[in-house]
Amino acid sequence: MFKMIFLLVGLAVGFGGGVYWANGHPDQAKQLSAEEEKQFLQAQLAITEKIQAKLDSLSKSSGGKSVGSGFISSAQAGGATASDVSELKSDTEKQQAQLRDRLNKLK
Repeated sequence: MFKMIFLLVGLAVGFGGGVYWANGHPDQAKQLSAEEEKQFLQAQLAITEKIQAKLDSLSKSSGGKSVGSGFISSAQAGGATASDVSELKSDTEKQQAQLRDRLNKLK
């Protein structure tokens, strides 16, 4: 019970202190926010690039398995088709372009 009360009081004091500091130092708060957004966008861009690389390797290779091997036939497997992969690749390319534009605006 007391642990929960102390956690809630600490949360309230931390949040209130952050709001008070941001109101007292608006320029520094904007710089801090912009830097955090820049780091977040860079991490998101790295993730989308990894997804793009995985989609490229998926589209170039057939998976290395022969048709009909395994427990499920190829008709029942419902794997990714070439059109699905190309659609996902175009979506990730658009997302990468948008992220790069936002990063360039922040710099």
